[in-house]
Order: sequence, then C-alpha cells, then structure tokens
Amino acid sequence: MRILFTVANSPSHIRALVPIVRAAEAAGHTVSIATAATSAEDITAYGFDHLPAGLDILELVARTLKESGTTFAELTAMERTVDFFIGPPAEAMATDIINSGWNPDVIVRSTLEFGGVLAAEVLGVPHASVAIGGAVNVISPPATLAPLMAPLRASFGLPPDPTGEANFRHLHACLMPESYDPAEAGVPRSKFYRHENPGRRGDALPPVLAQLPADKPWVFASLGTLAAFASDGLSLLKSVVTALARLDCVAVVSTGRGVAHEAFGSLPSTVVLVESVPQPLLLERCNLFVTHAGHNSVREAMRSSVPLVCMPMFSEQPYNARRCAEAGVGEQLHTEAVTADEVLAACRKVLEDPRYRSNARRIHRDMLALPPLETFVADLQSLVSNESGRSNGR
Repeated sequence: MRILFTVANSPSHIRALVPIVRAAEAAGHTVSIATAATSAEDITAYGFDHLPAGLDILELVARTLKESGTTFAELTAMERTVDFFIGPPAEAMATDIINSGWNPDVIVRSTLEFGGVLAAEVLGVPHASVAIGGAVNVISPPATLAPLMAPLRASFGLPPDPTGEANFRHLHACLMPESYDPAEAGVPRSKFYRHENPGRRGDALPPVLAQLPADKPWVFASLGTLAAFASDGLSLLKSVVTALARLDCVAVVSTGRGVAHEAFGSLPSTVVLVESVPQPLLLERCNLFVTHAGHNSVREAMRSSVPLVCMPMFSEQPYNARRCAEAGVGEQLHTEAVTADEVLAACRKVLEDPRYRSNARRIHRDMLALPPLETFVADLQSLVSNESGRSNGR
C-alpha cells in the first residue's frame, strides 16, 4: 500500500504525524510526507521520504503579519485557524500532489491540512484525517468547513458538499482518549488510537543534564516552536525562568532558536537554558511541565504521566489548557500580563498536590487501553480494500 501523508510545514504539525508514519513504514508500506520544500531537512531527520508540495506556511504567516499589521494572536485566533489553512495552502497542496505522479492508494492528512482531501477525491482514492491538535470538533466541524471548502471543490471539479462531511468521509483518528476530551467523539467516523511519542534518529539528552541533581523535582519549560512569532513570547519566557529560579527544583528551559540566553541574566546552576531538547525523552524524567498547551505537548506529557502548568497563547491552546484544567491534570494561567509570582504559585501548587499527578496517570492509563497505531494502519488497509472492491463492483 502506498500511503501519502499531507501536513502543513509547521515542525509541530509534522511531529504529530511521525509515530503514525513510522507504524505504516514498519508494516511494510511505502510512505511519503507531502509538505513544503523548506521542510526537507526536518523530514529527513525523521528518516522519511519527502514529497515537496504546498506552500511554506511559516513564510506565509510571517509575510501576512508584516503586510497586514495584524498581531500573531489575532491571526491565529482559534476562530480564524481554519480560514488560514483553507484557500491558497490547500489549493497548492492538492495541485502539487495531483501533478506529482506519486499515485497513493490512500491519503492521510493532518486536520489542519485540507489539500489532501481535494487531491484524494480528484485521484479517486480514500482519505483519512489525524487529530494533530485539540478542539477538532470545535475548530473544524463539518458545518464550518462546508462553505470554506466549497470554492475549492468547485475549482477542482468536485461535486458540492453542503454538509462538509466529505472532509471526514472515511476515517478520523483521535490520539487522546475520550476521557480527556469527549467532544472529539463528535467528529464523523472517529476512532481512537494509542498515541506513541515521536523522536528523531539518534535522539539523546544533552550530557549537561546528566550532571544535574537527582534529589529535587525536575521541571521542564517550553512555550513551543511558534512562540517566537508571538509579541509577548519572550516576556512570558522571562516570567517562567524567573519563577523557576526561585523554585526548589531542577529546571530545564527550552528557549527556541534565536533567543539570546544572556537576556535572562544570572541564573542558579539548577536552571539550565537550552535551545531545544528531545521533549519526550526529557518528560520521562520530569515532575512538572510548564507548557503553552500545544496538543503535542499535552499528549507527550500524558504519555509520561507528567502534570502541567499551562500558559496558552494562540490557536487552540486556550481550549487545550481548559481541557487540562477540567481533567485535573494541570493549572491554567491567563498569559496576559502574567507575573513570575503567578507562575511560581502555580508550579508549587501542582508539585505539592498529588492529585495532579494521579489524574495524569489516569489519562495515561486510558491511553494505554486504546488500540495501537498498528490498528490504524490496518484500518487504512481495510479502507483501501473496501474502496477497491466497491470500484470493481461498479
């Protein structure tokens, strides 16, 4: 079976698909990831074949911010997320796939990539979606997608889809248990599968971390790969670092690229700043994760039963943070003008109250009870076989 995965070229979006692509490859299928040409190095680092297709979403975001004067928070408000990914990005992705000659048997798209639906229907192959972010049934339910996709469907000669259900025509994969977010079960043709944490070939923690004390709680802090776009991203990170410097803990803070560590001033030896770190590996050792509440980060934390302090900034992050608070696995901070004192108080609360860890273990338990990703791959195989049988019977 030839499986083509389609995804916008955000590192976090690509990362979310990695475990599924690995499972498909391990089952002996031919796989490729279709995303912008600028992500070739990232795809190669995971060890996968890359089909250059679609627009550079990160460049599009930067250009739109510059030309419109819109703030990043306004541009990526949850209500506008789908609008941004439908239109030229979907059209370019579909066109490039159709013209590539790759000839997939099935297309698997991330839920914020819509060109895969168009390409699959033009090519006459089934398609599936994977929930790479939270709030799929809030951000992009069929009724929301229908009018946005209508012009694109018409331009590719596809029949009208007045209900929007064609976007979830065959299969939708959820990688968090229903106990975490019951709303996900409302997406048409949803099935739940067990999330596995991703990793790049040769991943290892920086040696300096092995020298840090083991008799204190470990706290990892990261505000995500897109925090640099947010106007308040650096100030939030400074509040986090200041708070962790006052907490009796070992703290590892991922600052992201292009952030001068000198900007944080003198820090105790138990606070280590790094540009990046293999997040799933570090979470295996951590007692607390201070996070922007991106869906990848929430899933990876739950996979290691690590409770959270959530500092959401944009897109579906506030929704994810609310879900974490409602599930009892973390505290949510409202990041507008948040202070180091507030961050410190939230961290102490989560570390000192065992119920947060216990609830994270409960979600982890529910994750382990879900079918493995190999089952999703087998379901794709059945989907292809069934569609082929129907075609032959016509």
